[in-house]
Amino acid sequence: MIILLNVSENLFPKRSGSNTILQLVIGEKVLLTIYIPTYSRPDRAIETVLSCLEINDNRLEFFLHSNGYDEKLEFLRSYNKRLKYDCFAENKGAIENFKNILYIHNSKFVMYLSDEDKVVKENIKGLLNYLENECSDISVIASRTFLAETGVSRFSPNKSFKKGLDLSDTFSLFPSDPSYMSGLIFKTADFYTVNIDKVFSTAQGNAYPHLLLKLYMNQTGFFSVYDKPIIKIDVPDNKGGDAFSHRNKDVKSDNFVADLNPFYYSAYARCRQYIYYSDCMRYFRKKVSVVSYIFGQISIIIDLKIGIENAKSVVTQVEKRNNYQLFLSAMKEAEETDGATYSFFIILTHFLISLNNNFVFSILNKALYYFRSKKLAQQ
Repeated sequence: MIILLNVSENLFPKRSGSNTILQLVIGEKVLLTIYIPTYSRPDRAIETVLSCLEINDNRLEFFLHSNGYDEKLEFLRSYNKRLKYDCFAENKGAIENFKNILYIHNSKFVMYLSDEDKVVKENIKGLLNYLENECSDISVIASRTFLAETGVSRFSPNKSFKKGLDLSDTFSLFPSDPSYMSGLIFKTADFYTVNIDKVFSTAQGNAYPHLLLKLYMNQTGFFSVYDKPIIKIDVPDNKGGDAFSHRNKDVKSDNFVADLNPFYYSAYARCRQYIYYSDCMRYFRKKVSVVSYIFGQISIIIDLKIGIENAKSVVTQVEKRNNYQLFLSAMKEAEETDGATYSFFIILTHFLISLNNNFVFSILNKALYYFRSKKLAQQ
């Protein structure tokens, strides 16, 4: 029997845009909720949901949430008892849509799934058995994924990480995450360990709150990787989502990389993202070893360099300033709008970006790889 109770807003955060008191579900929990955030891609969202519903296991339920009203999706409200559908009345931004997992109280675990991707149905039962029987001390689970077009695995561990890794002193944010979004699984009971304001801040630089959520939860719980492919990364759409949400509805393009949203994907946006994550890293200064903290900062400096170079090839609205000027401009704006401040690593990044030497970045990348490999080998 399941009972719904109205509870005080002081116990749990109130969902942005909601006028009702949050409902806490008391009763027998399902094991896993697959949460699918979507925006302006109803056909792909429906395709993904219907594929999920082909999985016949009562330990599993699905929650599709649209970042704005969409008439095409309304029939899903009463389509299947294992499917929940809801939406914001208007677009509140991707952060609010990602944040919805905090309000899934009737599930022991919750997994993100992009509206473009698919679950590998033949392997899901094994994953559910794993979550049910072997994850009592694990807070975050990453799933193996592969590309639908080529069959190439995006992450293939050379040994089983199923028993759990202690990453409290080893940052794993950018790069080399086994799961970017689809397939990341979180234990809902451990959400209380998270700095919610930092993870789900609407600051311009916070483009990947789900990876920040993983970073924070890794500090208090174990991290594991399920060793069978769970997610098929499908062919990306050329409309909707964060990538194209800035577009006029009449704009069409056959080239996926022709018009990515500069708010998220331009070189300038990558600088803003680096500054935000560098500031988030400072939260861990006294929680991890000095060496781990240094390599954590180095990892996002490397990602900044990669992000800037990629942005110049995939975004049409590319700034004409050089990398160093971009960084200075982004830092100035971040100080004014996000309260970011200079630190040793931001000053170091000024130097490295101005130097723009691929050999130096190659050395840093090799050192980071060696550090992580050594840490993992100790477990």
